[in-house]
Amino acid sequence: MTRVVNQLADSLVPISLAEVIERAALLTRTDRKYIVPHALVPPLTQLWDRQGMRVVDVNNNRCVSYESVYFDTPTNDSYERTLTRRRHRYKVRTRTYADSGDTFLEVKTRDGRGATVKDRIPHASRTHLDPDSCAFIRSVLAARGVTRPPRQLAPVVFSTYQRTTVTDLTMRVTLDTELTWHHPNGCRYDAGDIVILETKTPGHPSATDRWLWQHGVRPTTISKFATGRAALDPTLPAHRWNRALTRTFADAPRFSSATALGRSA
Repeated sequence: MTRVVNQLADSLVPISLAEVIERAALLTRTDRKYIVPHALVPPLTQLWDRQGMRVVDVNNNRCVSYESVYFDTPTNDSYERTLTRRRHRYKVRTRTYADSGDTFLEVKTRDGRGATVKDRIPHASRTHLDPDSCAFIRSVLAARGVTRPPRQLAPVVFSTYQRTTVTDLTMRVTLDTELTWHHPNGCRYDAGDIVILETKTPGHPSATDRWLWQHGVRPTTISKFATGRAALDPTLPAHRWNRALTRTFADAPRFSSATALGRSA
């Protein structure tokens, strides 16, 4: 499916990642995720072309390899806050753009209106947090109302995927394919041949959101962090992710230890 998405993106006018970051970083935004049937990708691309949407080009590549490493405490504080949808939930991760080699440390939180807020800094390591990194994390979380910022954080799940991004500089749409989760112990879970589409807007639904709703596609509860953790660790409570694990990923292949990789469909 990645090849199909990439071919369709070739029909759109390109825009550089640097220009997107400069003019439309969207570090505070409303995110909506969808599982999009393959048949809807071509007409969506035609919609974006009519609207003047542009495809993000990174070093002459419109389908970019991403790796995210998510961190959590020994008591799974970040996961539990996400599971219970607490107001002061957070995610800490490093994100590496494989095509450019750039890595960033990112802290994602929610503001008082429920919008996603992302703070990030360049980072040297994918998997190690040094004292300066930890100080940055605690400072961001304290400013966002997390009364007890975590003191111990370690990698708990790795996610890799291919991403194509389109934008009109007021909002962005990302299409992710080839999603795979890895546990630090070596277990792996392949999400299968699906397309995860995410709209990132200043708040109001975009034309893409409305088009998807008109075609019967509704927002879904999927988190690359939390759903991935639940897929890899069957001991974690996962009621928010059960629908994805038992339906969306029902036919997805698991690798390594089948018993370690989680719930049966």
